[in-house]
Amino acid sequence: MNGANGSEQIRSGSGLETNECPVTAKEAAAFLKIARSTVMALARAGQIPAHPVTNGRRKRWLFFISELAAYVRGLGVNCGSHPCAS
Repeated sequence: MNGANGSEQIRSGSGLETNECPVTAKEAAAFLKIARSTVMALARAGQIPAHPVTNGRRKRWLFFISELAAYVRGLGVNCGSHPCAS
């Protein structure tokens, strides 16, 4: 399905989303301006939106910047210099 702006959209369990590439914990940490180890701990605890991917014993976590931005905005964090403040 194509959106009005021409971007591809997909329907998922959580609603209508744009086709966004997931990022690694390192990239999520850079976006959130926290340590990668903190991102991993928050993901394991279910405190931030994260998607576990596994093909064996260890989980690999993937993140979507749009979900992280919405999460930070939902916290009511007032930081005008952060990318998700807009």
